[in-house]
Amino acid sequence: MNAEKRHLQWESILKMTEDLQLLSATQNWQKMNDISTQRQARLARFFSVSVTDSEAEIVAQGIQKILKSDQLTKQVCRQHQKGISSEVQKINTGRQALKAYGVSRG
Repeated sequence: MNAEKRHLQWESILKMTEDLQLLSATQNWQKMNDISTQRQARLARFFSVSVTDSEAEIVAQGIQKILKSDQLTKQVCRQHQKGISSEVQKINTGRQALKAYGVSRG
């Protein structure tokens, strides 16, 4: 594979990383899952060939961007998960109250 094609391959991986962060902000979980799976496959393909000396610096910078972006995306997901957990807890509490009320009436 020539250097230009490898560069474009790497840029597409970085673009997917940016897309994942944007999708987490809009809570588009299905699309995030799809892109994450595609990105993982592209990363595996990219790194199936050794990184050349001329690529090393840009790849290292890209890896740092990916790590930082993934960390931010995980934080957004954790916050959303906490919100969902809180809502589920409220629903369960309401169900328990209704069940107790129904039992005490009978």
